[in-house]
Amino acid sequence: NFVLIAGVFLRLRLYVHDLQLTEKRVYVACFLALVGTGFLFLAWFVEKRRSFNWLLGRNAVAAFCLFFVLQFPDVAGAVARYNVACWQSSLDDAEPKPLDIEYIASLGPGAWEPLELVAGTNKLPWVAANARAKLAEIRAEEFAAAFAADWREWQWCRAKARERLLAGK
Repeated sequence: NFVLIAGVFLRLRLYVHDLQLTEKRVYVACFLALVGTGFLFLAWFVEKRRSFNWLLGRNAVAAFCLFFVLQFPDVAGAVARYNVACWQSSLDDAEPKPLDIEYIASLGPGAWEPLELVAGTNKLPWVAANARAKLAEIRAEEFAAAFAADWREWQWCRAKARERLLAGK
């Protein structure tokens, strides 16, 4: 089990290093941490001869804590910021890292600010042009959605990001 967990971790690390971080990869890492925690609880269960109810309870609490904690951070925005930061740090290299503008644009309001950073770069004009085109599409969609939105669809984070995006800041 330990070798399997380590193998999945190493493969995940290679994917993130060679390609990009994605939301699914973040959630795979979280699941891997949960599996590792469960493995440690299982080892403790066997070593200390605990009851099955103890093991089940600890694993249930660990799963609940993971789900509870994951509802608060802006994972999509963090993924976009990480990918753009890695891309920007590789701009001086002979062959910069690839940046998937389509994926970043699909991440939602948390990714709009990093996308604006890409649009403002001077190093790779074709990437910046692609980012500006995506931002123009998003602005048009958000402008239309701002008037068609119902009060039941309102979200504070999206409203602030939309305000910033439409202001062109």
